[in-house]
Amino acid sequence: MNFWNLLNFPDRSVPENPERSAQWLRGAYLVQGVGHCASCHTPQNFMMGVDFARDLQGGEINGWAIPNITAASLAKHGFDVPLLTQYLSTGIAPQGTSFADMHTVTHFSTSAMEKDDVEAVATYLLTAPDGSMPPAAAAPAPLPEAQNPAADSDMAIGRRTYLAACAGCHGSKGEGIPNVAPAMYGNATLAMDTAQNLIRVVLNGIPTQTFTGNQRMYAMPPFAHELSDKEIADLSTWMRAEWGGQAAAVT
Repeated sequence: MNFWNLLNFPDRSVPENPERSAQWLRGAYLVQGVGHCASCHTPQNFMMGVDFARDLQGGEINGWAIPNITAASLAKHGFDVPLLTQYLSTGIAPQGTSFADMHTVTHFSTSAMEKDDVEAVATYLLTAPDGSMPPAAAAPAPLPEAQNPAADSDMAIGRRTYLAACAGCHGSKGEGIPNVAPAMYGNATLAMDTAQNLIRVVLNGIPTQTFTGNQRMYAMPPFAHELSDKEIADLSTWMRAEWGGQAAAVT
């Protein structure tokens, strides 16, 4: 372990910048120190250590695509300090609810932190290297649909699959139902560059999850044995185009 630490944590220290606020410095300590956010949200090197040259640019853990949480990426998904503070404090935001390993983080860790500390984390994460805060983007607009698409087109099949299998909980317009199912409109999972997490959730479902303030989201059933591979691919393609601004087809 001493040898591994020497190679992977050479002279690591908390970021210090005299031009930053006390709140930023506190956030830096929490994110880079005790919070060890980079251990999941940063790509790993061949020794399974953190590649600090790509700090917080996303990674992959246990088959999940871990999102990029740099300031530019968070702003792209519509986060500002109040919204990111809300998400970390409750596990719920317009961008979606925490799930998988991130639900453990929000449920047992960040939701139990002092609000000032959560705001410090959000401030640090949303501050670009030049000290600016990128403006939060609006929710992605739906991509334009072809006029009168063929009934057997991938997009048409994806839309029909959503209405048949998903709309009962997530809403025909992706609006979701509070304390039942999260909204799909503006959901950051759909706006990720990869469809990996969306496909995994559709295949395997998500158990019932509780959040702060007596909120909850009910279990989502798995569809691995209900839908064919093509139906799941077409469903993912349509959802990502409709609510995630992603034009690439899922095969």
